[in-house]
Amino acid sequence: MTQRYQQNREVETAPLEHGLMVLEPAARKFCALSPMSSYIWGRLQEPTSPEQLAEHLVEKFQGVSREKALDDVNAIFAEMAALGIIVRVV
Repeated sequence: MTQRYQQNREVETAPLEHGLMVLEPAARKFCALSPMSSYIWGRLQEPTSPEQLAEHLVEKFQGVSREKALDDVNAIFAEMAALGIIVRVV
């Protein structure tokens, strides 16, 4: 079964010049998201699997292979999950 993730609804955000500032209030963790991570964050308003998001990136950005996109998405999802800013959806 494919795992899907979405934004943690408790998280607060604020725009930065080239990305997004995110606060996870329970752990009081701040992090700054890069433009690409901010883009991925935006796509996680609804439950999304890494495979779905990787496919979207391949379609949106020229020259990105599906394998590279999936590797990058998995790495970003792992970081975001560790920070508590995204949650796995059952």
